[in-house]
Amino acid sequence: MNQKITYPVYGLIFLVGIFLAWEWMTSYPKVRIVPLTHPESQTEKIDSVLIQSLVSYSLPGIAAGLISEGEISYLKSFGYQNLETKDSLKLDSKLPVGSVSKLFVALTVANYGLEQGWNLHTPAEKIIPIPSKEITLGHLLTHTSGLKSPNLLNQLIRSRKSLPLDQIGNSKLDFSGALNQKNYADINFDLLGHLLEKSSKTSFNSLSLGRIFEKGGMEQTYFEENTSLSVPAQGYCPAFPWRRIKKESFHLPILPSPSSGMITSAEDLSKFMLHLSRGEMSDFSDELDWLTGDAEIPAGFQSIKIGGKTYVGHFGEQGGFSAFLFFSKNWDTGIFLITNSRDHADFRIQIASALLQILTQPS
Repeated sequence: MNQKITYPVYGLIFLVGIFLAWEWMTSYPKVRIVPLTHPESQTEKIDSVLIQSLVSYSLPGIAAGLISEGEISYLKSFGYQNLETKDSLKLDSKLPVGSVSKLFVALTVANYGLEQGWNLHTPAEKIIPIPSKEITLGHLLTHTSGLKSPNLLNQLIRSRKSLPLDQIGNSKLDFSGALNQKNYADINFDLLGHLLEKSSKTSFNSLSLGRIFEKGGMEQTYFEENTSLSVPAQGYCPAFPWRRIKKESFHLPILPSPSSGMITSAEDLSKFMLHLSRGEMSDFSDELDWLTGDAEIPAGFQSIKIGGKTYVGHFGEQGGFSAFLFFSKNWDTGIFLITNSRDHADFRIQIASALLQILTQPS
C-alpha cells in the first residue's frame, strides 16, 4: 500500500481506538436486576416489564405509576439515580420531567386566568405589549402563535448560558411563523410564564407553588432556578457502540424554565394523577374546563393513541432525563414514567403500551 495512504489510515484507526477506549472508560455497564421467571399477578407482570426495560433500553433507573378506576394501582421504582454513588432511584427521588412541565404551566395559567376573567381568546397583548396583537393565550398554549425561538435564545442555548425569565420580553421574538398553524416551540410556554409574572408581579415559581403544587399536595415539586441541576440524580444516555451507559449534562436556556424546567418525584406525580382521575370531582376540574373550552383536548395537553384508546398528557425530555404522563380521555386509566435516560428508541411508548396492556387485561 502506498505510504501516503497507509499513514492516514493508521492514524484514523488510532483515533477510532482512542475514541472507543474513552467511551468504554467513561461509561457504565447496564443495570441488571434479576427478573421474575414466572410472573403471575398483575403487579409481578408490571415489575417484570420494568426490570427488563432497564436492560433492553440501557436505563439507569425508572419509576412508574398507574391509575385505574380512580385509584393508584401501581407505584414503584427500580435501578439507580446515580451510577457513580449507586444511590437507588426511589419514589421520592427528584428528577426533571422536561416538557411534562407544560401541563402544570397550563394549569397555572388557567387558575390565574379564572381569577382575572381571562379565557383562551384573551389577547396576550392585553397583558404585555408584543408586536403581534392577534396572538391569544390559546395560541400560546397550543403552539399556534407562529412564534419561533427568538434569536437571543438560540445564542444562549449554543453558549450554554441562561436567560432570566424576566428578560424574555426584552429579547427579539421571531414572529415569522403563520398564526393558527402548529409550530412546536418552547418560547410559547416561556412567554406564558413571563406574562403571568408581569401581570401578577409574582415570581413564576411562587405562582405555580401556591396555585397548583400545593393544591395537588405536591410537596417535592418546583421549577429549577439554578444553572446546573441541584438534585442528586444524574442524567444518562446509551454509550456507543457498547450499549453501556454514559453521563449526559443537564442545562436550561432560561431560568426558571416554564417550558421544561420542572423538578418532581414519582410520589408527587402519583398524587397529581390521582387528582385528575376524579373527573368532575377533581381539584383541577375548573382549570381543565377553562383549558378545554369548546375543544376535545385541553390546551397545553398532547393527544396520543395507545391500544386504540385516546390518551392526553405530555412527553418530556431534557438533558438525559425523560418523562411520560398520559390519561385516558375519560380519566379512568392513566400512566406516568420518569427515568434518568434520554429516550433514544421511543422506549416511553413501548413501555407504556406494555404496561397499559397488562393494566387493562381482565383479571
